[in-house]
Amino acid sequence: MKITFRLATVADAKDILEIYTPFIEKTAKSFEVEVPSLKEYEDRVSHIGEKYPWVLCFLEGELAGYAYASLHMSRAAYQWDAQASVYLKEEFHRHKIATALYFCLFEILKAQGFFNVCVGITLPNEKSEAFHKACGFEHVGIYHHTGYKLGAWYDVLLLEKKLMDYAQAPVPPKKMGEIEGALLDALFEKAGGIVEAGYKG
Repeated sequence: MKITFRLATVADAKDILEIYTPFIEKTAKSFEVEVPSLKEYEDRVSHIGEKYPWVLCFLEGELAGYAYASLHMSRAAYQWDAQASVYLKEEFHRHKIATALYFCLFEILKAQGFFNVCVGITLPNEKSEAFHKACGFEHVGIYHHTGYKLGAWYDVLLLEKKLMDYAQAPVPPKKMGEIEGALLDALFEKAGGIVEAGYKG
């Protein structure tokens, strides 16, 4: 099986949005309530991808899933934190794809100079909780009844993961254009090995 990882481009927005749309329309896993237009999503991919990694996984040329980091908090003192998200097509769950995507994402964030990555999980979601725990995340707390969607109120579990030791005088994180292609290629190759080893056919 051909397994490919790479960074997203604006040209991928349509395929990414096709994966994301059911999460908006049918679940509370995303708190968006309206599907963005393709132009809006192209702008989102372009804007986020300048500063944060947005990683895609393809199996036999088909987009199986993606993970990306984004702004956690807007105040300047938070600039060394990132928010993470991962989405897969239903048929590609349980094949270590999300694990491999997060592996790439976190290693790139470390190379950029980020120290923490944060996640919010809409409850209940035992699978996502277990997955993030396995990835080294720790519980921070819960926002109770913080989102209303699809006729119900939802709690959100907050988690955090330390990426590396904290610097006493950290420099601003690098933008994606400053990350060496050789590093990305090596990470994507390792990610392919994670999926190959864990793929259940």
